[in-house]
Amino acid sequence: MQIQLYFLRSVLGHNITAFGIILKDSIQDAEQDITDGAPYSFTSGVTATSSRFSVIFKTASTVTGIEDSGENSGVAISKNTNGQIIIRCEKGIVGKGIVSVYNAVGQKLENQPLTSSTTVLSQSHASGVYVVNVIANGKATIRKVLIN
Repeated sequence: MQIQLYFLRSVLGHNITAFGIILKDSIQDAEQDITDGAPYSFTSGVTATSSRFSVIFKTASTVTGIEDSGENSGVAISKNTNGQIIIRCEKGIVGKGIVSVYNAVGQKLENQPLTSSTTVLSQSHASGVYVVNVIANGKATIRKVLIN
């Protein structure tokens, strides 16, 4: 097997000032800030995996969740300090809803029923942006949650 040297870099990172772009290499257990277009080099042979790299968007501020404005089904979504996502809902929704969590590339990470008026999802999430979808009483509440 022939091993070659490769480079990854952010082409448009210098235009982004609201957050930084971090490339995480799970094989090398390394993270590198590529916001300014600095290349990340690595060697690899032929492989059938698609899970070696993750892109993490880091911000200077912390957003813990967005309170529902009332037009949806009485659901509020936030996070705790352990990186767990918390769903608070009206009592009438308990047992009638399901919550799904997706990462920034659309992979479903969790799928869990709403079992009480406050449901703490069991998985702790790494830094990043997550999309939380709560479906209850025929209505969907979708929110982005940023975990730092």
